[in-house]
Amino acid sequence: MPKQPLADRLRALKQRVFFWLPESASAETEQMPEHLHDHNLVLSVVAPVRIPRWRQVRYALRIFSTGEKRLLAACALITLIALGFAGYSFFHERTTVVPAQGGNFTEALVGQPKYLNPIDAVANDVDGDMSQLLYSGLFRYQSTDVVADLAESYFWSADGKTLTVKLRSDARFHDGQPVTADDVRFTYQAVQDPDRKSPLEPLYRGLQVDSDGNLTVTFTLAQPDVNFLSKLTLGILPQHLWADVPVADARLSDLNVKPIGSGPYRVKSFTRQSNGLIQSYTLQRFDQYYGTAPYLDTVTFQFYPDQSSALDAFRAGQVDAVAFVPSSDAGKISSQAGKRRVQLELPEEGVAFFDLQNPILSNKDVRSALLLAIDRTDLVTALDGDAQAVYGPFPFVSETETVVDIDAARNLLTKAGWTLPDGQSVRVKQSPASKGTAATSTELDLTISVPNEPDLLSVADVLKRRWSLLGVQV
Repeated sequence: MPKQPLADRLRALKQRVFFWLPESASAETEQMPEHLHDHNLVLSVVAPVRIPRWRQVRYALRIFSTGEKRLLAACALITLIALGFAGYSFFHERTTVVPAQGGNFTEALVGQPKYLNPIDAVANDVDGDMSQLLYSGLFRYQSTDVVADLAESYFWSADGKTLTVKLRSDARFHDGQPVTADDVRFTYQAVQDPDRKSPLEPLYRGLQVDSDGNLTVTFTLAQPDVNFLSKLTLGILPQHLWADVPVADARLSDLNVKPIGSGPYRVKSFTRQSNGLIQSYTLQRFDQYYGTAPYLDTVTFQFYPDQSSALDAFRAGQVDAVAFVPSSDAGKISSQAGKRRVQLELPEEGVAFFDLQNPILSNKDVRSALLLAIDRTDLVTALDGDAQAVYGPFPFVSETETVVDIDAARNLLTKAGWTLPDGQSVRVKQSPASKGTAATSTELDLTISVPNEPDLLSVADVLKRRWSLLGVQV
């Protein structure tokens, strides 16, 4: 069938749209619709059908009144909004936001790396942070729980004194060598070596470690220890690299600068300043890591001499993050464009210790009085709410709240012999005269020694103010 000319197709389209015009109509000839055309027009608009035809719908706006048109527009708007919400709900319920794979993260750390090995890293916060990424242990912390890491399975003896651990077979060090039970035994024996002088040695004193030379290691304890699994979170050293390092030279070994572990990241590169100090470390994702692969390709640590320098670098956009920002600075920084504040609950406490060698604090009544005067909510307020009150030695564990009672505290001090003279603000204690010595009067004077950090200074100021209510000069 020959293709219809374009002019004929346009003419046919015009006929279908303006159906009352006969085919012979032309622009030059005025046409009057015949009665049949009129009849068809009316029927096409008003004839009842299940689904309205376009020819009917297109005349709706001509037939509707102004009020009906407004109602129709409102219904259409409501329908569109409802469809939008339904589409968003459908999408939101059936999608999950997940982290993107790849990228580099740069963090500012205050201090210098010294001993990048798990045995000595505990003595330095910077070493400890990096060690967690470079090394893995038999177990690891997941929130506050201890879960298996290098350990594939483990079981206790009936008397609770022997723990047998089987290692997973797919674990590798960063140089490609497998992690074996001999590496585990070597690591813990290195900690126990008195010549190594590891700060962790007291934790493993009396522990016996044996291995089968393959993947099974046995720990024998002198006494049952319910917290022993947490002590097995120590990173494992590669025996084939450390065995030839003399114990006396362990902290001088290049393995502290170029560490080899079995953690999720390995050392890619590092830079030094002209004075020999480490300027940065770049860690790269370890492709042979046995666990869940980290999302970031690389993590770079930039080192700064103090918190002020680290904050300046963060403000200038030289690093992506800085940790342990004082409360006084955190609010200012988070208000800047592109800066976001993330608050973490860490299992650590700020504690004020009493010096029992001090003659004043050696008295139990004095210590009890000082404790009764402390309102922990004031300490939290001083830190802008970036803390929570604790009443015992364990974080995240509910303990009985300490009662705050200023009157009871004052009575205890009076009982201990510290009285408040009329018109004075500091309590004194009178010592009677004895043979060869005159009577003396001692003021209740205490000193708080605190690191020069804004948050800790704020806490010390609260203690000073609370104890001054008792007549203590701080």
